[in-house]
Amino acid sequence: MFQRATVRGVAAVLATVLVSFTGCQHMPKVKMPSMPRLWPARKVTAASEYDAAKKLYTQGKHDAAVKAFDAWLQKNAKTPLEPAALYHLARSQFHAGQAKKAEATYKLLIQDYKSSRWAAFGQEDLSHVTAPLPNLPDYKRKTRWWRPGDWLKPKLPIVKNFGTARTHFRKGRYNQAIVGFRTLAEKNPKSPLAPASWYWVARSHEELDQADKAGEVFQQLVDKFPGTEWEKHAKEGLQRLKAK
Repeated sequence: MFQRATVRGVAAVLATVLVSFTGCQHMPKVKMPSMPRLWPARKVTAASEYDAAKKLYTQGKHDAAVKAFDAWLQKNAKTPLEPAALYHLARSQFHAGQAKKAEATYKLLIQDYKSSRWAAFGQEDLSHVTAPLPNLPDYKRKTRWWRPGDWLKPKLPIVKNFGTARTHFRKGRYNQAIVGFRTLAEKNPKSPLAPASWYWVARSHEELDQADKAGEVFQQLVDKFPGTEWEKHAKEGLQRLKAK
């Protein structure tokens, strides 16, 4: 008796479930309540917009990066990220073929943020952007300057030697750097890399605490290359030595 009742109960339940499935298309639609967000929507900030512009630059989308940094600077002038944005705007402009605009942006960065590391980076880049082209045949003339450490295209032996000396400097091998830079400058006195090489000779002496030798080379730069960016670097070096 108990077994029959149980079977009948199970059959009734199954019949109810079957009816509910087969008849669901005729049932009125019930609007489900929206689920609450488990976290707030991401807020657009100056930092997030800067990161988006920087990403365009690192991906090589320089035209888009120029527009993004321009828009960012219009909204976020005089904020802590402005010098970094100016620097990457200048680099984006240069790679987008807007050399004159890049030069103006670098100069604005250097003028407004003299004591920042971004101004130092900009000063170095500006020296490369405004340097004269080497005496190459027209078919070999490509992009003027790429970035510090990459330098000219095509890779001439003098450029490779300069890069090797720069590597010695970056790794703290200052005596080797002096030999490399001095050799390059003395063998190629009319090269646009000559004043740059003398500058790094002076900087190498400075890192070795050889103030007299560093000052001598800085002064040589001031005397031989007036009106250039390297003269400005050298004068800054002389002021730095006097302050020590």
